[in-house]
Amino acid sequence: MLARELEDAFQESVSLQALGRSLSTTGELALSHVVLGRSQRMDAKQGDAQGEGLAIAYRAERQVSGAAGSRSEERA
Repeated sequence: MLARELEDAFQESVSLQALGRSLSTTGELALSHVVLGRSQRMDAKQGDAQGEGLAIAYRAERQVSGAAGSRSEERA
């Protein structure tokens, strides 16, 4: 990632959030969990409460969408 090479932790965290949401949308829930967790930890370390809150919200969104997908598979 370019942000990591430039040592821009804020932009790296933002990029990880976008990647995590994209992975969640495509069904890569486990990898999404890892990526969003890394973003959350980076934000916490930087003291970025807003970024940390977004990462938590995206992880919760991932959980809800994963649970909804499981229920629809059970019905089929």
